[in-house]
Formats: sequence, C-alpha cells, structure tokens
Amino acid sequence: MKKLNSTGPTIHETAKVRFSQIGKWTEIDERVRVTESNIGDYSYVLHDSEMIYTNVGKFCAIAPFTRINAGNHPISRPALANFTYRSSQYDLGENDQNFFQSRREQKVTIGHDVWIGQAALIMPGVSIGTGAVVGGGAVVTKDVAPYTIVAGVEAKPIRRRFSSEIENALLRIAWWDWDHSKIKDSMADFRNLSIEEFCGKYDPIE
Repeated sequence: MKKLNSTGPTIHETAKVRFSQIGKWTEIDERVRVTESNIGDYSYVLHDSEMIYTNVGKFCAIAPFTRINAGNHPISRPALANFTYRSSQYDLGENDQNFFQSRREQKVTIGHDVWIGQAALIMPGVSIGTGAVVGGGAVVTKDVAPYTIVAGVEAKPIRRRFSSEIENALLRIAWWDWDHSKIKDSMADFRNLSIEEFCGKYDPIE
C-alpha cells in the first residue's frame, strides 16, 4: 500500500486534474478526471471517476466510476444536441459561454467524511452533508442531510447513521479539522471507543 504525500496530493499519471485545488494526504487514482474543483485533505477519488465544479471536504471516500456534477442537456431548447453550446466544434460560431457559466454556478458541495459508493451519480447543484453515505449506483438529485444514508434511483433516505444527539456532538467535535498529530494520537479512540464514548470524551460541551 502506497504512503500518501504529507505536503500535497498523490496523483496517478493517467489522471487529469485541471484548474483544481487538491489537499495533502489525498489520492487521485487511475483515469480520474477532476475539473475546476476543490478536494480537501485526506480524501481520495478512486479509478475512472469524474467530477467538475465540485467542492469536496476532508476525509471523503469516493468509489470507482462515480460521476459528480454530471451535466444536463438544455431540454428547454429546440435542440438537445451540444451544437447549440459547443458551436465552435461544428463551425457554427462561438460557443455559448452563458451555458457554461450557468453550469459553473450549479456547484456540488460535499461535506467532510462522506462516502460515495461505486458508480453513484450526483446531479448539479446538490449538497451532501458531512458524514453522509451515498449507496452504489444511486442517482442523487436532492440535497442529502448530514449523517444520512441514501440509495436508489432516484436516491432516497434509508436511515440516519446516529441519533440527532450523536450527530450534533460529532459536528461540534469536528474531528476532521484536527491537526495530523492529534488524529494520530487519538487513533486508538477512533478504533476502540463506542460512538457514545468517543463523543463523551471529545464533545466540547460535555
């Protein structure tokens, strides 16, 4: 197993990263495409996934073959085909910059410690809360609340991971913002304490 870079991302030679910011301790796997996006520390994107116009938090796990912020065609126009906005490819004049700008404004936002399962599809403008889980093959068209598991086509909530008290405690603890040394020192607690014990130890209001 490779050791990741403490000062920046580990990017596979076949990946394509354009106009994006990638944090430290991150991994961008084979044939991944990242465009105009930000990916936080300790997150990884596995092979054959794509994202565009997306902000990803820290400690996120993005499985293979995911598509984040998949583009829509202009269904209100007389023609769906891309010649109406990628016009220069067809010698039909200038590209429609307004179309591309509207795409940029429909960013996807993914919180911290989110797991997105294999071949999930996240549609434009969606926000996925911290601690959420997106099932493999899901099509996510609506916002996902923190610590909620969703699955299906279209994705619907299956259950909450924890009680509201535990969720709120974890959000207050915000362990994803701890520095590297504190995370390392707390590893035994991450592994061995129950969720109630962990929150009891680290919740600032306890």
